[in-house]
Amino acid sequence: MEQAIVYDLLNQQFLHALKELAARPADEDQQMAADIVGLLTKNPQAIHAIDSDYKEATIMACWSPQLTNQSHCTNPS
Repeated sequence: MEQAIVYDLLNQQFLHALKELAARPADEDQQMAADIVGLLTKNPQAIHAIDSDYKEATIMACWSPQLTNQSHCTNPS
């Protein structure tokens, strides 16, 4: 049960980070995030096929100014 909750929270944070990154100025990372958001919009179950390491890296890229030169993410509501 605890693992399911952690997995769900990871997916929620990942989706939030993807949407934030997809909305930033155009670059390679923005385009990839936008493509993944589009895929997940069409097929939400595809989130389970995405590697946890990629999810964590996306979250870190969103929240860490050192990795993106500035943080583009806001506090999720």
